[in-house]
Amino acid sequence: MAGNTLTGITRGIDTTQVERHTVNNLVYKYELNGVSLRRINRTHNLNETTNNKRITLDTYPIKIDMSDVNVGVDRSGSGLKKLFFNETIEGGGSRGKATYNVPFEMIIPQINTMEPTGTNIAPSVRTTSGTSASGSEPSFVDKGFEEVSLRQENFFSEPRIVASAVNENFYLG
Repeated sequence: MAGNTLTGITRGIDTTQVERHTVNNLVYKYELNGVSLRRINRTHNLNETTNNKRITLDTYPIKIDMSDVNVGVDRSGSGLKKLFFNETIEGGGSRGKATYNVPFEMIIPQINTMEPTGTNIAPSVRTTSGTSASGSEPSFVDKGFEEVSLRQENFFSEPRIVASAVNENFYLG
């Protein structure tokens, strides 16, 4: 900004709608609590966080990539002020979304069957390991096939997950 003039502003970044603004129109920075939403609204790898905050069922820490020049200036090694959240804040509202894995430790297969004479059914399930909210079990390990009983509770010895589409594609191929 130079005097009463804004400089260095570009319209239509990331396929946003380019709009004209007249004198006295209010415009707002595209940010949350001091950090550009272009750095926040993307896919984050929760394994890349560097703090000791734990992932819970309702919260998780993310690491903001400060070196990505596609969303602004590389702030990782420069003399620029480091970005940080000024305070704890909720964002996103009803339009916010996150993908997640669905954890489970028991299933009840509800499958209708018919056994012709001379045949039998040997039901099995193939699962993927998961990490409990307070545990350290590794996630995304193929647990192979296990026999199960139909229409009955089948408990697993450790947590399992139905992986989100992002995690399924990245970790399970």
